Amino acid sequence: MRPDILVLDSEGRAVLIAEVKGKAGGSPQWAAEFRRNLLEGYRGSSPPFFLLATPDRFDFWRRASKSDLVPPDFSLNPVKLLKSYDSKESEAVARSLSGFALELIVADWLRALTHTDGNENGSSRWLSTSGLLKAIRGGQVLEQEV
Repeated sequence: MRPDILVLDSEGRAVLIAEVKGKAGGSPQWAAEFRRNLLEGYRGSSPPFFLLATPDRFDFWRRASKSDLVPPDFSLNPVKLLKSYDSKESEAVARSLSGFALELIVADWLRALTHTDGNENGSSRWLSTSGLLKAIRGGQVLEQEV
């Protein structure tokens, strides 16, 4: 299994697997099952963070083992983030993105996070308190080649 996006820390170690799906409306149970099934096919040890990005929700897990069927530790509504990539002001923008377009946006957002100073607030506070921002600071975002 090759993840859609892999984020390495400043030492070149994998710290985040990100999978991007164009399907909106998945439940937390679907997300947990998808994550578990995907990681069962992942070679090597799992990085400490996992992101499942869909047009209507970004689900994050921290330090859950491959075989655990657990709900996300944190979910972020990405509509505000996605609207920053499109001038239209509606949730329909997020839902109308193709999987490929969403993947490009997620990769760009993660690249920006590798350069953040860690002073996130509001709904993004979890990104800092979980240790994710610190783990990826100065790192590299690798996208799966098509």
